[in-house]
Amino acid sequence: MIASRSPGLVRVGFGLIAFAVLLGSSLAGETVLDVLGGKKWAFYPGYEFPGAKGTCRLETVDGRDALVIEYDFTGGGAYVLAGTPVDIAQGPAELRFDVKADREIKVIVRIEDSAKQTHQYNLLSKAAGEWETLTVDLAKPANKSFGGPADGVIHYPITKFSVAVGKGKTTLEPGTAAISNVRTAE
Repeated sequence: MIASRSPGLVRVGFGLIAFAVLLGSSLAGETVLDVLGGKKWAFYPGYEFPGAKGTCRLETVDGRDALVIEYDFTGGGAYVLAGTPVDIAQGPAELRFDVKADREIKVIVRIEDSAKQTHQYNLLSKAAGEWETLTVDLAKPANKSFGGPADGVIHYPITKFSVAVGKGKTTLEPGTAAISNVRTAE
């Protein structure tokens, strides 16, 4: 009886159900990577461009497990990086993670594959002081590939995940960036 009097209401109801199903299926397609639960991260200040300083540590930020990278380019340098081993089999279309930085920053993602080739993706985090999801489309060519066969093709499995803060106009003062919820998506 309600359906016959309010067909628009029924359509809205079905639309909401369809949206909920789609939302649930996209979340179900994500796999969280265990890279923040006590895993060891190596810090690298980009020695080939002397002057950058910083640290990395695991801590809780806003109730989330996070990797916190401190950066300081006042003495020069181009980037600071933290990396950890992973085992990502072939299949995911994207690599996603959340970033919270004190200002807009250049974020550099490097993944190393089983052929020892590094694929670098250059991203930008614009949401100063807020969590923002950044995405690496693994189907698209990296901004830069080097090492290994240097063919620009990801040779699965991915064996290392690294994230860096790059020097830029907004990082002239020392700062911090937190990385959380690292995951793959189908």
